[in-house]
Amino acid sequence: HDLSELLDHPSPALSVTAARALVMIDPGAAVSLVIPMIIRRRDWSASRVAMMIKEAAPLFSDAFLLQVQHDVHNKRPQVPRLVEAVHPNRHLPFLRRLLTTTRNPELIAACLRLIRDPADLDLARDRVRDRHQSVQVQVAMTLGRFGTRQDEPALLLLLRSREWWVRYRAAQALL
Repeated sequence: HDLSELLDHPSPALSVTAARALVMIDPGAAVSLVIPMIIRRRDWSASRVAMMIKEAAPLFSDAFLLQVQHDVHNKRPQVPRLVEAVHPNRHLPFLRRLLTTTRNPELIAACLRLIRDPADLDLARDRVRDRHQSVQVQVAMTLGRFGTRQDEPALLLLLRSREWWVRYRAAQALL
């Protein structure tokens, strides 16, 4: 009870620490208490929240993924970098919908980073001409993971970018 009261504490460090303790003590009860706070508390450190989710029992992390999927379905997407901490090698079917509906470059880049199914490669190919550096970097990395010879022209295009990181990732993908 004392820990759940601390979830609303104005100090982000104290409240996120209380959330982590709740998740570790009783993941089942923490689902209904902590997941809504993760969504609401934008002042919580993303890295601390991601670590909490990563360390949590599958019951909690799976409930978090279900909430993210629900939010994507209802056009209220979560920050995907938190999702990445849960199951970095797990196929997340809601990514396709999110990538086809959002225009937020940070969200697009995070979603591209989460692609784990070669069948979703078209989602990266569709973003080759995106003007945002973070998106271009993730396109190059995704094409490097799953791309085929047909992706060489796209990677050669990315090699001409003004941004060093885009060129670097495109060159790595070609290798």
